[in-house]
Amino acid sequence: MHATLQVKARQALYYGSGKDRLLQLVLVHDPLGKRPEQMFYCTRLDWDAATVLSQYASRWALEVTFEDCKQLLGFADAANRLPKAVARTAPLALLLYGLVVLWYHQVGQQWEQFPDRPWYRQKREASFADLLSTLRRRSWLDLFAGVLPEGAPGRKEVDQLIEFVSRAA
Repeated sequence: MHATLQVKARQALYYGSGKDRLLQLVLVHDPLGKRPEQMFYCTRLDWDAATVLSQYASRWALEVTFEDCKQLLGFADAANRLPKAVARTAPLALLLYGLVVLWYHQVGQQWEQFPDRPWYRQKREASFADLLSTLRRRSWLDLFAGVLPEGAPGRKEVDQLIEFVSRAA
């Protein structure tokens, strides 16, 4: 969604984030009121408003990746204490993230299923949580493929259980 926004940049002290350090503040206002007012700030005093906003925008995908790794792959809850284990946690979480994304884009898209959410019928793009649940569902279905053939008694219940388990985090 594109919008014409009003932008104002100022150097100021913002004690909530910078304490006694001077920051470059960028305030963004939508005159139509369709977007909330936002404030962005950085320590680079030589950057103008456009540079600050473009840096935030270019970093957004990375921030989403870190949040997904923390919430969905256990990156934030690692129960390791040894120096080597601690040093390996972040690279492994990011590697797993990348492998899930690669799997989904190569073969997983064909099995994509969004859950029935009456309040969110306009969803068209898969989130990382959707990618992960698709991988879980495929893995469980492949595991049970030889156990109960299609149409066998109890197969419907097994499919429902697999659907439920695949969406659990």
